[in-house]
Amino acid sequence: MLSISLRILLVVGAVLVFAGIASRVKRSRMQMQDSLFWLILGALLVVMSLCPDIAVFFARLFQVQSPTNFVFLAAIAILLVKQFDDASQISQLKQRVNQLTQEVGLSATEDARRDAALAEARADALAGELIAEYAPEPEQKEQVPPAPNASSVVREELEQAD
Repeated sequence: MLSISLRILLVVGAVLVFAGIASRVKRSRMQMQDSLFWLILGALLVVMSLCPDIAVFFARLFQVQSPTNFVFLAAIAILLVKQFDDASQISQLKQRVNQLTQEVGLSATEDARRDAALAEARADALAGELIAEYAPEPEQKEQVPPAPNASSVVREELEQAD
């Protein structure tokens, strides 16, 4: 049989679990899947503390020396399973973070190249504008009449001779 002190400890633990989960869910600091796990665990603690015969039954079934030992064994086993699940999720998230970091790095490199090309094009355009604005105007040469061709010279001489 479970002692009164263990039963009280289980109820107090369950109440604290419920309060902690409610607080974290309210502040959006815990995902629903994780909160469901802890709510179910808290409910199991309450059921086991209110109905100690359940712990006695499972202690005999698994040939555990006392129901108290079974409660601790079950808690350790459940928490180990949860730890394994969390570790696998963390591993997947680490892989995703590495992948996203690489994608961001490649994107940043492409952005830097594009920005450099754009800056170079802007600099070239600005240089062209400055040259056009501040370059001295080419000197205008006096227009020299075209050289007369030989037939027109001969015609003029003939006209003067007449």
